This record gives sequence, C-alpha cells and structure tokens, in this order.
Amino acid sequence: MLFRSGVYNYRTIAGSMTLSQHAFATAIDLANFRTAAGVTHSVNDDFVMNGSPTCPPRAVNARDRLLKEVACWMFDARVFHIVLTPNYDAAHRNHFHVDLTAGGRTVRAEVPGGVDPASHPFFDLFIDDH
Repeated sequence: MLFRSGVYNYRTIAGSMTLSQHAFATAIDLANFRTAAGVTHSVNDDFVMNGSPTCPPRAVNARDRLLKEVACWMFDARVFHIVLTPNYDAAHRNHFHVDLTAGGRTVRAEVPGGVDPASHPFFDLFIDDH
C-alpha cells in the first residue's frame, strides 16, 4: 500500500511558466510506503541521498534499499514515465514525484542548471543509467 501526498494541483513547475503534470492530473507525489507486514517507509526519513544514478539501487540499509527498489521498479515496469527521487533536487527531498509525461522515459538525478526537466525536448540526454 502507498500513501499519496499530492495528485491534482493546477500549478506551474516551480520557477517556470510551464504547467506541471499535476495540473493535468498525470502526476503523483508519493511520500510514504507501507509493506504487507505493516512497516511504513518514509521517503523523507529512510531514503539516503547518494546522488546519480538512483538505479540500480545503491543502498546503505534495508529501508533505503526498499525505497530505491520501488522507484526503480516503477520506472522499469513502465508504471510511470518520469520518476524524480530525493537524488534529483532539494524540492523532492521528502517524496517521489512520478508522472506520465508524454514521451518521457527517465529516472532523473541531476540535470544541468537552467534545464526544465518536465518540458525540455532533449530530456533523453539526461537518462539516469537506463
């Protein structure tokens, strides 16, 4: 089971005039995950930021590994086109942003400054180890 923290929100991407995928209800922010055994894993508390790439998982403990495996699974299984983790930037420290950006196919880590990852036509240049 997973807990969502944000789905539909008519707004732009921070610092831009481009509508966020949340404005089209094609994005979800996921902050916590609960296992079948009832153990809750918090992205804020359990995900260890260790930079690019996020996939394959380079974990420091079991809780961190589970979260990174979930992020990589969501991408590998094509559940979502874009998966932003805390390795992406400070704004995503406490959640995974996942969306269905048309033509998107990446687990994102860092992109060069000034590049809007949600709308840049060449985002495939920034594919994170996939």
